[in-house]
Amino acid sequence: MKYNNLIERHLKESGETAQAFARRAGVSRATLYRALDGIPVKLPLLEKLLRAAGFSLAAVKMPPQGLDGDEQAR
Repeated sequence: MKYNNLIERHLKESGETAQAFARRAGVSRATLYRALDGIPVKLPLLEKLLRAAGFSLAAVKMPPQGLDGDEQAR
């Protein structure tokens, strides 16, 4: 799921306003709206937004390119 969808879901489920969320995340409302529009953001900003929405950012090892889970198991 894309990060902007996670933030949108948080706003919808919590009823928190975009302005209150942006303030709590420590970003401007304009910056929040850019992120919600799917415009790429820098990692520190993404971390602030996700943390404010109740998520954490983690690095996860991916399978080799071109292989999905079924092909890798064979």
